[in-house]
Order: sequence, then structure tokens, then C-alpha cells
Amino acid sequence: MKTSILKISLIMLVLLLGSNHVNAQQKGALYLGLGPDITTEKEYEKGEFDINVAPIVLQYYLGKTVAIRASSMVNLHIGDGTEVSQVGGQLAVPVYFLSKSSSAISGIYLAPLVGVSHNYISEGKEITPAGEAGYTWILPGGFTMNMGLQLGATYFTANDETAGWRNHSGIKFSLGYTFRNKKSDETAY
Repeated sequence: MKTSILKISLIMLVLLLGSNHVNAQQKGALYLGLGPDITTEKEYEKGEFDINVAPIVLQYYLGKTVAIRASSMVNLHIGDGTEVSQVGGQLAVPVYFLSKSSSAISGIYLAPLVGVSHNYISEGKEITPAGEAGYTWILPGGFTMNMGLQLGATYFTANDETAGWRNHSGIKFSLGYTFRNKKSDETAY
């Protein structure tokens, strides 16, 4: 499983970095938003789930097609009781292609990503290599929405029956604002 994820990530990165001739986001733009997540694990009882209570998303556009995004995670476990279940974050490199350049900058992206967290319930670490495909809408005023689908695997390091690899999937959604350089804003469209 590790080999196939690595192969997919490398192929995706090569294909996307070769698409530098298209126009997407403005270099130097900064996105700040919230990405509320609700998750559940296979071993959770019915009605148990985690909610991210610190869903901060920060994305910096390195150029017209590549950005770097960091997301925080502080999951609160809701079940018989309420407790912090995980603390960590994700780092992704969205590469935009097939984008539209108009009064509303927008684009399709693919992003290799890695997530790392500490699980307080199992007392172990979690490492997630994955890929995300999605779409970004940036309106002329700066309001921004991202929608993506993540697929990959998570390795659990706990010293019990929860240790090992498991499939990872999730729908990612965030709302926020993109701050753009006013001087070069006119040339971005």
C-alpha cells in the first residue's frame, strides 16, 4: 500500500508541475479560512464522532499554479463523554490546472498532502499520506471557498489492536478570504 501511494503521489506531482503554462492564482496571495471537519472512525460506536474545534486553514500562493497549505486540527470526541481526541495538522501542496482567469479566479487542483497527529484516545501517533482533488472559488472581493476530496491511508502507531494501516478518505470544505496584492491585482485577471 505504501508503494502505490508513493507512486500515485509522484505521478501526480510530475503531471501537475508540468502544467505551469496555465493561469490560476496570483503569486503572493494569502488565503485565511476555516475548515470545519466532522469525522468518525471505524471502531467508534453508533453516534460517536470527532469535531475539529480549531479548523484554521492558511494557504500561500507560491506562483500562478502552486500553493502551500497548512491546516490545524484539534478534534473534540463526542460520545459517552467529551474529550480532546487528536491534535495535529496537515500540510498540502495544491497544484492548480485547467483554471479559469476571469473576474473570479478559480481553479481545479490536485494536492499531495501529509497529516500528522497525536491521538489521545489510543495514545499513539497517526501519519497520513494522501492526495486531494478539488476546486477553489475566489470571488472578486476576496471571499473564497474550497471543496476537495481526500484519498489515502493512515498509519496508526498505537500499542494495541488499533495499530497499522487503514484507508483514509474525507470531504474537505473551507470558507475564508484571499488577501491579494493590490498593485498586481489588475494583472491577475
